[in-house]
Amino acid sequence: MDDNRKFQSQTPIGSEQTQVAGIIAGKCKIPLMLHGSSGMGKSALVKALSRMWNQYLYNSCPTVEDAFNLIDFRMSDRDGILDVRGMPMKKDLGQGQWVTCTAPPIELLPCLDPEWKGILFFDEYPLGDDEARKAGMRALTDNIIGEHVLSPNTVILLAGNQAKDRPIGARISGPESMRMAHVIVEQTPPQWASLAVMGFKTEVDSLPDIFGEPEMDAEYHCVDRRIAAFVTYRGDYFGDFDPELFNEGKKGFGSGRSFEYASRVVTFIEGCDALKSYKHTAEVKSALITGLLGKTVGDEMLALMDYMDSMIDIEEVKNDPKNAPLPDMENTMSIGICWMGMGRLTDPKNFTSETADAMCIYLRRLGEHVKVKEGISHDLCHVGLNMIESTPELAGIVKDSKEYADLRNWKQ
Repeated sequence: MDDNRKFQSQTPIGSEQTQVAGIIAGKCKIPLMLHGSSGMGKSALVKALSRMWNQYLYNSCPTVEDAFNLIDFRMSDRDGILDVRGMPMKKDLGQGQWVTCTAPPIELLPCLDPEWKGILFFDEYPLGDDEARKAGMRALTDNIIGEHVLSPNTVILLAGNQAKDRPIGARISGPESMRMAHVIVEQTPPQWASLAVMGFKTEVDSLPDIFGEPEMDAEYHCVDRRIAAFVTYRGDYFGDFDPELFNEGKKGFGSGRSFEYASRVVTFIEGCDALKSYKHTAEVKSALITGLLGKTVGDEMLALMDYMDSMIDIEEVKNDPKNAPLPDMENTMSIGICWMGMGRLTDPKNFTSETADAMCIYLRRLGEHVKVKEGISHDLCHVGLNMIESTPELAGIVKDSKEYADLRNWKQ
């Protein structure tokens, strides 16, 4: 097996960081799975998170009806598909027409109200039998259980013991695993003691103020161009599910869904002012990204993204594209920086009618700069050109640009 593909376990995070990860995942419409040893307090953390969300809404909303709620839908208690989807029944449509439908489980009734706000908590998820979990899988991606559409305000959290703790019941499958972000939760003795004394009622003020941040519009979210360029650069990471590594305990893999989920996380975190001053933001971000993509892929992508700003200064490119510094090709990370730079330079936030010529000049310099690497230069510019031409607003900006024509001609 390739050394880069060997299973590397995720770095665990503590109670506070887990709660922040839960809020971010909820805002990004990504189911979050908490893995932790039996009895360490996973369920208590979710209940505390619900109370904190409640506290925020109570402080900002005048009515109890607006409060955040918690539904504990314990999968270990479910017996097959019907116990999750609901029992079949006949519905009279009138004029002699009947249809078969299902009566939803009583616990789900609140979250079928479109105005409901709350956490749907699949506790002890891996202990649910195969049929019960199969019935709940669509909730993880489509917010639907059977024929029942959940409120768009539903936050889905899951919890289960780690495989090393030898829990009773079957493990979750690969397709289930790749429908969620995974975090490993651990508590130090001081963390546990603090939470235990407080009754697991952490104050809202101890966390960054992101409860009221708007939710990610997942339906219309465009993948971050840096991540799109990274996938092009490291195509071997795309669709890299490995049954052997999964059986060893690896949870995240580089599927199209997981890269799109990772983009939601990055976009939300970078756009949230409260997280810019929070001391554990990098730790939470890493936990979520590696929990989606796996540690090797997630660490490499985040390292390139973090390092790119120091290697390619957008403001210098805008002001002096012919002399703005280029990445040092002696640095082993530079090729990846150049690829992801194509995504950043063609982002509509940076690529405007005022800066388009400067960006095109630098994009060509970037392609020429890496021509010493066989097969890289033209492929690199091809990605940049595709990102421009696939975006109508950018294509319109450059249609009469000499610098863009020069870039196209050089690439060809």
